[in-house]
Amino acid sequence: MSKPRSGVVERLWSEGKTVRSWAAENGFSLRSVRAVISGHNKGNYGKAFLIAKALDRVGQKK
Repeated sequence: MSKPRSGVVERLWSEGKTVRSWAAENGFSLRSVRAVISGHNKGNYGKAFLIAKALDRVGQKK
């Protein structure tokens, strides 16, 4: 059984983007973006905060 995907990943896919392509377009490392999406990094400060903020903008485009 596969793991349910997060809403962020679903939104990116609906725009025709992958997490890897989104990270590259926004100048973030794939590892850092995946850490924020998965919740390993809470995104409270620093680069993780910037990633979380940018990912939130992805959700507001609809």
